[in-house]
Amino acid sequence: MFYDEATVKRLAALVAVHIKAELQNTNGGGGKLPPRLLTVKECAKWLNLSEQAVQHKLHRDPEFRACTASGFGRRRLFDVKKLEAFLLRNGC
Repeated sequence: MFYDEATVKRLAALVAVHIKAELQNTNGGGGKLPPRLLTVKECAKWLNLSEQAVQHKLHRDPEFRACTASGFGRRRLFDVKKLEAFLLRNGC
Protein backbone atom coordinates (compact mmCIF):
# COMPACT_ATOMS: atom_id res chain seq x y z
CA MET A 1 0.00 0.00 0.00
CA PHE A 2 1.51 3.33 -1.09
CA TYR A 3 0.53 6.80 0.08
CA ASP A 4 0.96 10.08 -1.71
CA GLU A 5 3.47 12.59 -0.37
CA ALA A 6 0.82 14.93 1.08
CA THR A 7 -0.62 12.11 3.23
CA VAL A 8 2.83 11.17 4.50
CA LYS A 9 3.57 14.81 5.42
CA ARG A 10 0.27 15.15 7.30
CA LEU A 11 0.97 11.93 9.17
CA ALA A 12 4.52 13.09 10.03
CA ALA A 13 3.16 16.41 11.33
CA LEU A 14 0.66 14.59 13.57
CA VAL A 15 3.39 12.31 14.94
CA ALA A 16 5.61 15.34 15.63
CA VAL A 17 2.80 17.05 17.57
CA HIS A 18 2.27 13.95 19.72
CA ILE A 19 6.00 13.51 20.39
CA LYS A 20 6.38 17.18 21.36
CA ALA A 21 3.41 16.92 23.73
CA GLU A 22 4.85 13.77 25.29
CA LEU A 23 8.24 15.43 25.82
CA GLN A 24 6.59 18.40 27.49
CA ASN A 25 4.62 16.10 29.80
CA THR A 26 7.73 14.07 30.64
CA ASN A 27 9.99 16.85 31.88
CA GLY A 28 7.83 19.80 32.83
CA GLY A 29 7.49 21.42 29.44
CA GLY A 30 11.15 21.92 28.59
CA GLY A 31 10.84 20.19 25.23
CA LYS A 32 14.15 18.37 25.76
CA LEU A 33 14.97 15.02 27.26
CA PRO A 34 16.62 15.25 30.68
CA PRO A 35 20.36 14.56 30.60
CA ARG A 36 21.52 11.01 31.29
CA LEU A 37 25.03 12.06 32.37
CA LEU A 38 25.70 14.75 34.97
CA THR A 39 28.83 16.74 35.75
CA VAL A 40 30.02 16.97 39.36
CA LYS A 41 28.27 20.34 39.67
CA GLU A 42 25.00 18.98 38.25
CA CYS A 43 25.29 15.84 40.39
CA ALA A 44 25.72 17.97 43.51
CA LYS A 45 22.62 19.98 42.66
CA TRP A 46 20.68 16.79 41.85
CA LEU A 47 21.67 15.23 45.20
CA ASN A 48 21.27 18.52 47.09
CA LEU A 49 24.91 18.41 48.23
CA SER A 50 27.88 20.71 47.81
CA GLU A 51 30.37 19.99 45.02
CA GLN A 52 33.01 19.33 47.69
CA ALA A 53 30.77 16.72 49.34
CA VAL A 54 30.36 14.94 46.01
CA GLN A 55 34.13 15.07 45.39
CA HIS A 56 34.77 13.72 48.91
CA LYS A 57 32.27 10.89 48.46
CA LEU A 58 33.77 10.14 45.05
CA HIS A 59 37.24 9.65 46.53
CA ARG A 60 36.11 7.80 49.69
CA ASP A 61 33.30 5.51 48.50
CA PRO A 62 34.04 2.94 45.76
CA GLU A 63 30.34 2.16 45.37
CA PHE A 64 29.60 5.84 44.70
CA ARG A 65 32.59 5.99 42.33
CA ALA A 66 30.94 3.18 40.33
CA CYS A 67 28.14 5.64 39.47
CA THR A 68 30.48 7.50 37.13
CA ALA A 69 30.61 6.80 33.42
CA SER A 70 33.98 5.77 32.02
CA GLY A 71 35.76 6.69 28.84
CA PHE A 72 35.81 10.47 29.22
CA GLY A 73 39.39 11.02 30.34
CA ARG A 74 39.70 12.90 33.63
CA ARG A 75 36.26 14.41 33.36
CA ARG A 76 33.83 12.81 35.82
CA LEU A 77 30.31 12.27 34.56
CA PHE A 78 27.68 10.58 36.70
CA ASP A 79 25.09 8.25 35.21
CA VAL A 80 21.65 9.21 36.55
CA LYS A 81 20.37 5.62 36.45
CA LYS A 82 23.38 4.38 38.44
CA LEU A 83 22.90 7.21 40.95
CA GLU A 84 19.23 6.28 41.40
CA ALA A 85 20.21 2.63 41.98
CA PHE A 86 22.90 3.74 44.47
CA LEU A 87 20.36 5.80 46.41
CA LEU A 88 17.88 2.91 46.52
CA ARG A 89 20.56 0.46 47.74
CA ASN A 90 21.69 2.84 50.46
CA GLY A 91 18.25 3.74 51.78
CA CYS A 92 18.25 7.36 50.69
